[in-house]
Amino acid sequence: MKAADGSMAEVKYSHVKSYPPFNLDPKSPAVKRAEKALEALDTLPPDGELVLLLYCQPHPLYQILRRNGYVWTETMQADGTNEIHIRKAASA
Repeated sequence: MKAADGSMAEVKYSHVKSYPPFNLDPKSPAVKRAEKALEALDTLPPDGELVLLLYCQPHPLYQILRRNGYVWTETMQADGTNEIHIRKAASA
């Protein structure tokens, strides 16, 4: 798992609530997709998780996540979908 500073870190969560995959329309402009993801994160409970299914690596979104204290994991699916699980970083 990536830490807020971009380094690798192990983060453990208890009682993580998983939300249904949040599909973002790949035809929408990247900015609009990032805005939708950030809006969804604003409604996330402290132990919640947002799952994005994208056909890209949203590097600008990753920068925003780092600055705002989120961590994420990525898994590339066989069909090329990048499954990204985003959570608030654990407090130190």
